[in-house]
Amino acid sequence: MRSRRALLLPLRRASVRRYLFALSGALLVPVLLLAILLVWQFARNERGHVEERARAAAQRAIVAVDLELQQLQALAVTLKRSDSRSTEHFGIRVEEPEDLKAQLAQI
Repeated sequence: MRSRRALLLPLRRASVRRYLFALSGALLVPVLLLAILLVWQFARNERGHVEERARAAAQRAIVAVDLELQQLQALAVTLKRSDSRSTEHFGIRVEEPEDLKAQLAQI
């Protein structure tokens, strides 16, 4: 029967290569975690800026559409109140208010 020492696996001495791998892993893990954190915060911050610019562009579009609608409504009111009701103004016949709404919708 063999002795107990012979049955145990021989321990390998840690080589310089293993120490270098362990050291590089110990240095790279925190650096990689920090890089991931910085990229994540940059992406979140950039997303906020993009959303803000999109909201501003939407607000500008809303204001432009509202202004255009106000101008069309003012034109429609002016045409409706004009004395010559049976004539055409700018291609819109202003005899009936319902007709005016339908013709404005076609423009």
